[in-house]
Amino acid sequence: MSVFGIDLGTSYSCVAKCDGTGHIEVKKPSAATESTTPSVVCFKDGNIYVGKAAKNNMHRYADRCFSFVKREMKNEYLQQELDGRKVSPVEIQACILRHIFHQANLEVRNTDREQEVRKAVITIPAMFNDIERERTKLAAELAGIEVLALIQEPTAAAISCNIGPTETILVFDLGGGTLDVSIVKNDYGNLSVLGTPAGDPNLGGKDWDEALVKLALRSEGKSLDSYGRSSREWAELMTKAEECKKQLSESPSVEFYTTRPEVETEITRAQFETVTHGLIERAMQLVDKAINAAGQPEINRFVLVGGSSNMPMILQNLVQQYSSTYSKGRPTREWITLSNPHQAIAEGAAKYAGMLDGLLHNNINLQDKATHSYGFVTTPDNEHYVISNEILCTDPIVISERRLNYLTASDNQTSVRLRLIENDSTEEHVKYNDEPPLVVGQIEWGYPVPKDTKVSIILSRDSNGIINVHAECQSKEIDFDTRAAKHIVDLDTRRQIENTIRQMKLAE
Repeated sequence: MSVFGIDLGTSYSCVAKCDGTGHIEVKKPSAATESTTPSVVCFKDGNIYVGKAAKNNMHRYADRCFSFVKREMKNEYLQQELDGRKVSPVEIQACILRHIFHQANLEVRNTDREQEVRKAVITIPAMFNDIERERTKLAAELAGIEVLALIQEPTAAAISCNIGPTETILVFDLGGGTLDVSIVKNDYGNLSVLGTPAGDPNLGGKDWDEALVKLALRSEGKSLDSYGRSSREWAELMTKAEECKKQLSESPSVEFYTTRPEVETEITRAQFETVTHGLIERAMQLVDKAINAAGQPEINRFVLVGGSSNMPMILQNLVQQYSSTYSKGRPTREWITLSNPHQAIAEGAAKYAGMLDGLLHNNINLQDKATHSYGFVTTPDNEHYVISNEILCTDPIVISERRLNYLTASDNQTSVRLRLIENDSTEEHVKYNDEPPLVVGQIEWGYPVPKDTKVSIILSRDSNGIINVHAECQSKEIDFDTRAAKHIVDLDTRRQIENTIRQMKLAE
């Protein structure tokens, strides 16, 4: 039985299959020539369109189309409403996953003559926090997918590019909506992320597209502020900008032409690079941040993935800033590789899915890294509240068991309230500023105990990033995890998502 690897991208998504022989193959949408599917959903005339059909409708039905939703996974609801109702990002992601999963299975049945694939590894940005991870997993499950694991996109890319047995690589993953930079080391099958991945959930190809739109409008004496983000004009401008951006990767100039609004101007690659200089600087700062967090290790090569890595300015700036340290006199093509940017992450996810399901025997021990710290609110000096981080952002994703002992803060307590806080600090103790807890648990034993009574806690985290807490005090016990208490979606929202999925018409 085969398994899938799914790159659920901000602007485009891709599915790859690992079959029973361990062969990896990208599955194109039915009757499509391209290997990726636009991550766009359109609700029109009682139908739900996904992918290219949805993107083609954006010019006419911009207010009913949803795109770049991956950037909003931390939010309970999207800013854009539909027919007066709020829309959860989980609903849109579930539609995309349901569509691409079904399309890939059509290819499996029609071309490979196999049974339907049910299992998949889903990729996520390295910088996703706990809620974003869980909402992605929920979207996949509501789409009918058995999730083998969530894996960070740069790590999937490292698996895809056949990292050598003693090689350390820097993965630069610039997609449509996000940038992730991770440094991955292979120590004879022990694949680990060094330091802490660096990334920006609001830096991607979309931002280069917007810069092109601003440049084109400015040449016509028009302002970007004249067009709402859900208007037909905005959709046409952004679609044209994406097209021009790709053309400028091959040509020194391009004509930017739209009819609504009426814009006709020539844009050169040099102009494009000038107006996006600030974006490039942000990207290079993240590369520096990842290298420093990893302790400035010896890096054998840079691997570029994500469709936006195709822009020549990316390679040019990496060479300019890092060749003196990392080229070692080698030609650029030997220490910087553009590794199948549109498909690499899906292929790596499929390979990892094959390993988890026993189809591949590569003996890789994957040690992914988290990007956030987690701790309990405590009062070590009995005056000031602090967050005592028990899981640091530098720790591996999987933590088997950590046994911790805390003490009650005052005499005559009859209960203990445990507040687990997600934060970005690398310190073991950080000032508590009333951040909302990720999860709250309370032990009650019902009779007063003296100050400094021991509270025992066992903390663990699984491969999907779900933190489990077991606490004991005075023979009373509680168990809770981050999945159960974070309110990923409420019951009514879940029912709405399930209803939307039922309404989807899937091709046969």
